[in-house]
Amino acid sequence: MKPFPAAATTQLEWLQPKTFERYYELHAGGDLVGTLCWERLLSDLATAETAYGTWTLEQIGILNQRVEVRDGATGSLVATYYPKLMGNGVLQFADGRELEWEPTNFWNTNWAFFAATDGQPVALAEGVEHARWRDMFKTQFTVTIDQWRKWSPAELALLAALGLYLIILRQEAAAGAVAATSAAVG
Repeated sequence: MKPFPAAATTQLEWLQPKTFERYYELHAGGDLVGTLCWERLLSDLATAETAYGTWTLEQIGILNQRVEVRDGATGSLVATYYPKLMGNGVLQFADGRELEWEPTNFWNTNWAFFAATDGQPVALAEGVEHARWRDMFKTQFTVTIDQWRKWSPAELALLAALGLYLIILRQEAAAGAVAATSAAVG
């Protein structure tokens, strides 16, 4: 995989190559710069891989849910995401730094990590309008990252992967709620 382009602000695209598969590719122009893949069909364990590192992402707990981010090589805890009631939450790194995960539009289709200290966005994920019918059921997002901020390329790559992971979890939870409601009504 290639590193991110060297620019103050970089736009990347998460693409789902095959509909209904839990595998996603992160592209910068024509270059593959990362992947996010779920380990098993009915699992919350996913692996994110970039030129800057590999991480495992896993939702843990039932009543006290959180997402743990671990270094893929060492297994050490890198960060923990603590969700709040409405889908937003707090990402806390092992060194104590925090970012807020918040929606940026009314419909909660666009999300961003904001610096807890100054409220400025670090990484923004926006849904892609599908121009082709064949892509209508695929999950695709544009990620904008600000590299001028005091975050390493590895941390920015992690934020890009974690943002998509959280969006996918939210989509799956919503689909499950719709299915449960339909079954109860029908």
